[in-house]
Amino acid sequence: MANEFMEKLKKYLLSFPDAELVSGGNEVVMRCRFCGDSQSDLGAKHLYIKVTGDLPFYKCQKCPAKGILDDKVIPLLNPQYGDDDIEVMEQTRQYLYDASKRLKGSKRNNRFNILNRYCSDTELNMKKLKYINYRLGTNMSVAEELSNNIVLSLWDLLDGNHIEKYTRYPNDISILSDYGVGFLSMDRGMVVIKNLADEGTLNKYLDHRYNVYKIFDGSEASQSYIIPTSIDMTSRVPVNIHIAEGVFDALSICYNLCNGAKEQNIYMAVCGKAYFDALCNLIKKTRVMNFILNLYPDNDVPDTYPDIRNLIGLSKDMGFKMFIHRNSYPGEKDMGVSKDKIKVFTVSI
Repeated sequence: MANEFMEKLKKYLLSFPDAELVSGGNEVVMRCRFCGDSQSDLGAKHLYIKVTGDLPFYKCQKCPAKGILDDKVIPLLNPQYGDDDIEVMEQTRQYLYDASKRLKGSKRNNRFNILNRYCSDTELNMKKLKYINYRLGTNMSVAEELSNNIVLSLWDLLDGNHIEKYTRYPNDISILSDYGVGFLSMDRGMVVIKNLADEGTLNKYLDHRYNVYKIFDGSEASQSYIIPTSIDMTSRVPVNIHIAEGVFDALSICYNLCNGAKEQNIYMAVCGKAYFDALCNLIKKTRVMNFILNLYPDNDVPDTYPDIRNLIGLSKDMGFKMFIHRNSYPGEKDMGVSKDKIKVFTVSI
């Protein structure tokens, strides 16, 4: 289906007088409709559109314009469009809709109305905050902990949002509240809880490094965690996307490597190794296109890992810069430690 659609799209694009096939037939180039190219040289062409693969990416080599060629961009190619153009727009809309279902394959587009706004001032909660600050070498306050969607007590989160229908037995919630520190997921539908108890302390079904609590039963919530930051989509300054495996990695990257910078930065923990899907979901949710990808895999994940290879391929298709960062400090495997135990080794892709 992808090849059939791309062939039709290629034929349509080549119908424009200023379009020509380049890159061995993989791209169509034409004058940029966003910046207008050179006004002194009407033969200048900088807008490249990929016509092979799964998605039709476009990128101007002269201005920041880039993204997926969808039914909203196609009218910009020919402002005085007619029936043929409208037909292509409809086909493109349907193709991208089908492609999004294939690539994402789940109902993880919801955003739940859950706020991390309340934390009881108990000795236990303060001990958990102290643990986080000691592990990362930071000095976060309770207010900062709340703003970063760190959940010191699961009960506080549920009570603060007036959640009265539980998805686990109250006794389990109490254990998770007492022995864990949680992180509210990106869509606010789930809490990923780090187990702070000594091994063997909890019942076997809760004795894991991380436990997951679904706030709403039956929901398709995502486990990915993102530190709330500020993004200006109209800015020419690219967004730095930082993707790591664990939640402590993301926090350490923010505070220890980026000095707590929260403008034009996204810090994401995938809570696993599904880096590629995480980036695709992030692009779909935020519509961010002008970005630099910073990947922080654990040291036991090689550069040949399929998700890393796929991200490298995607960076070439979409034209974004990509860097792979690892912690080369002796004895450490990731970034989830204090600044004095981080020695960054970076590879530019």
